[in-house]
Amino acid sequence: PQCTRGSPEVSDEAYNRYTSPDWTRSNLLRPMEEIVIDAKGVGGLVVSVHGGHLSEVMPGDQSFYIRQIGEYSAAAVDGRLRPGDRIISVNGSQLHGVPRIEANNTIRTATLPATLGVIYGVAQRHATA
Repeated sequence: PQCTRGSPEVSDEAYNRYTSPDWTRSNLLRPMEEIVIDAKGVGGLVVSVHGGHLSEVMPGDQSFYIRQIGEYSAAAVDGRLRPGDRIISVNGSQLHGVPRIEANNTIRTATLPATLGVIYGVAQRHATA
């Protein structure tokens, strides 16, 4: 899937807001990737997120962004996720527009191997380019 204007992942307001010099269209239109995390970490995925429909992090954007990754968690051992990455889905459950507590519960209770829909953040994209 591709994030485009009008898609559930990006509202028109967010699309327009983040096309400034600091947020180019290429940053907003990155493709979502599905990744499977099956690393043997401590306590599951252990990823905390911020954002969502009541967030002031990015007004108009109902996505959830990784805030922190547990040090010895499966996500940390796997090594592909970074703070700032957008989590679109976990094991088939869409996170867009759900309350933050529901998103955190979905992540916390995810069974491994976990399939995540991810849009990598700008910092990681440049680091791996």
